Amino acid sequence: MKVPTYRPHEEAGYSLDLQARKALYKTRDWYRTKARSKRKHGGKPRCMVCGKLANTFDHLVGHDDDQAVRVASALGIVALERWRDRFFEGPFVWLCQTHHSSKTRAEMDGKLLDWLRDYRSSGGAS
Repeated sequence: MKVPTYRPHEEAGYSLDLQARKALYKTRDWYRTKARSKRKHGGKPRCMVCGKLANTFDHLVGHDDDQAVRVASALGIVALERWRDRFFEGPFVWLCQTHHSSKTRAEMDGKLLDWLRDYRSSGGAS
């Protein structure tokens, strides 16, 4: 039995072109952006939540434009309003697979700000 493909961004009704977003992850610019960040973190980035070795380079405020603006404003950080404009600009975070999954779920549920607040109130990575 084939497992149906889970398409969380479509389910969440995100205002983005999914195919265009997927294509950007395969570009040289994305790999350069990721490599620069990895070098900045000494070649072994750590998860911002638990401090374990990170394996996922992620957009902090996600791809949903409305949610991204609210989250950036609440955190007092700069994030461009359109996902295509901020794709290579960030802000970015490194996460382990477990925390990337929980962050993505929160983002899909429209609760990314709550997830980030929980992270900050717990003291983050030690």
